Amino acid sequence: MSSSHAQERSGFSKELTYQPALDGLRAVAVLSVFAFHLRLPGFAGGGLGVDMFFTLSGFLITTLIIREISVRGTVSFRTFYARRALRLLPAYLAVVTVCVLGDLFLVDAGGTLKGAFFSFFYIANWPVALRDVGLGTLAHTWSLSVEEQFYLLWPALLLLACVLARRRRISPLIFVAITCVLLWGLTAIFVFGPGVTFSFLNNATPFRASELLVGCVLAAVASRDGLRRLTASTTVSSMLGLVSLCGLVVLVIVGSAETNAQIFGIWVLVSLCTAGVIASTQGPRTLAGRILSFRPMVQVGKMSYGVYLWHFPVLVSIDAMVGLDSIWPRVTGLAITAVVVVASYYLLELPFLRLKARVRPGDADSRAITSVAKLHSGSSATLEAAGAEQT
Repeated sequence: MSSSHAQERSGFSKELTYQPALDGLRAVAVLSVFAFHLRLPGFAGGGLGVDMFFTLSGFLITTLIIREISVRGTVSFRTFYARRALRLLPAYLAVVTVCVLGDLFLVDAGGTLKGAFFSFFYIANWPVALRDVGLGTLAHTWSLSVEEQFYLLWPALLLLACVLARRRRISPLIFVAITCVLLWGLTAIFVFGPGVTFSFLNNATPFRASELLVGCVLAAVASRDGLRRLTASTTVSSMLGLVSLCGLVVLVIVGSAETNAQIFGIWVLVSLCTAGVIASTQGPRTLAGRILSFRPMVQVGKMSYGVYLWHFPVLVSIDAMVGLDSIWPRVTGLAITAVVVVASYYLLELPFLRLKARVRPGDADSRAITSVAKLHSGSSATLEAAGAEQT
């Protein structure tokens, strides 16, 4: 099947470009979470960096799937999950190993072994949601579990939507938008219903998937050139990016919530602001785009997966041993995290990222597909362009 014919049948455009500003947005997200866990003043809503990740991940993974459907007319699930494993497993397994050994011989943070078990099967969010189970130095893996559960289903659902859209002659965008509205509606029903705990709302996959779906809708709109038309005006694009980025900064500063209704409202705002920043990167270069494309920001964004994985066990361990409410433990935590993250990225993650780049849809003879698929399966938000990957 020719790429142009597949594009026509899928209803999507196949264009795909790399935007450094999106790595910069990742840096904003992960540094917000880091500052929150470091207990720095002025980051009461720093945990919302996870919500930014959700929306950005929804955009990137849907863009990746749309590209493959546009080019090939289908999705190679075998390749998809092999590539996700190559991206996620090396650093994750290293972190789990260190955390388990630390729990056994250094600091008992309470529940780390449970965290290792539940996170390995990508269900770490559900014990917390249902029974508020502690997961020790691996408690932060709940968010990875949410994403992986979502991406276990989303590629197949999106492919099915494209098949049905061809038969019914409707846009797949309609399916994506309806799914997003339904999940937000479900979340609202539970938010304003009786007896729903904050922990359940904050960790259950259907509720957090609504944030991912905002990014998915944005990707579907972008694939049909909707964003390009919207952001063709430099003025519109500049205002959208700047207002959205400022909105995220304000939410990080004041975005703590005490009730379900408050967190629901904040989720809506952070999803829309994140989507606004992403949308602004699809048009002319703007002030927000230039800020986010600042090279150190981009570099931090490229290492954001490692930063997220490593910072939490480092800080929890320091907190358990000497506390984390004074300057020197915080500086120590920052320094240790920086060294470990850089080492993890260059010595552990990059070799597997290079291998991942060689695994392409349709490569039936790729040795990496078979060997990695036997280890595990999972997914990550990835955007490919001209041999580069936005992971």
